[in-house]
Amino acid sequence: MRIFSLLLLLALLATAGLAVNNWDIFITPGALSFGFTTAQVPLGLVMLGIVIFITVLFLIDIAYLQSSALLEAHHHSRELQVNRKLIDQAEASQVTELYNFLESELAKQTAHGEEMKSEILEKVDQFENNLYGVVKQSENSLFAYIGELEDRLEKK
Repeated sequence: MRIFSLLLLLALLATAGLAVNNWDIFITPGALSFGFTTAQVPLGLVMLGIVIFITVLFLIDIAYLQSSALLEAHHHSRELQVNRKLIDQAEASQVTELYNFLESELAKQTAHGEEMKSEILEKVDQFENNLYGVVKQSENSLFAYIGELEDRLEKK
């Protein structure tokens, strides 16, 4: 219990004890003025009734405040659950989006690698053909020189 609640409970118990110990005085009638009229009523009972009425009002107010707080806490809890669900969905969406992006980039890189490979193979083939042509030309030139040397040797 909080200190304020404990003090309030002690005050109510003290009032109840005072009323029980002085019951004869509480029920003794006295003149009570209402402003426009005067009545003979037990002043102690009137004051005790007012204290009980105010206590009941405070208890109703406390019950109302606690129920309002509980309802609001429940409402906030539901909102929090909805927001968590939305965050989880957004997170999952971002992960899926990132996965798709990485997959497409990997496909682009693979395609680019294949293009580069085919270009390199094409260049190697061209180089090989050019080299073959140069070797063939050198071979023909060499055979021509050898043939010319043979002709010169035969003439001498």
